[in-house]
Amino acid sequence: MKFVLNRDKVITSKLGHAIGFVKGQPTHVPKGMWNEVLAVGAVPEDDLPEAAANTSKEPQDPGERQTMIFAAFEALVLGGKRESFSGTGVPHAKALAAQIGFIIDNKERDALWQEFKQLPTEKE
Repeated sequence: MKFVLNRDKVITSKLGHAIGFVKGQPTHVPKGMWNEVLAVGAVPEDDLPEAAANTSKEPQDPGERQTMIFAAFEALVLGGKRESFSGTGVPHAKALAAQIGFIIDNKERDALWQEFKQLPTEKE
């Protein structure tokens, strides 16, 4: 599907894709990036399919979002797979995305990880 943006801009996906928009020119965007280009203000050339318009699993409520991410952290910790964590002990973005169904940026992940580590454990 093609999208139009009101300015020249290169949008880099969290999945590694990059799309260069030229002001007012329709540009093809792969389905996996639709939500990302919509978030920066791109407008679809045609109407979005109804199913695609409501496919985001990403919660907008901050409390619900934090609860979901903390549950994913706990699942990764209990899973105990070394490859799920970086050398510094932070969950890898791909492992976290596999748990929650969407990608969060590293700043949010790191801040929430610090909060998660401060939670009392069952042993305490």
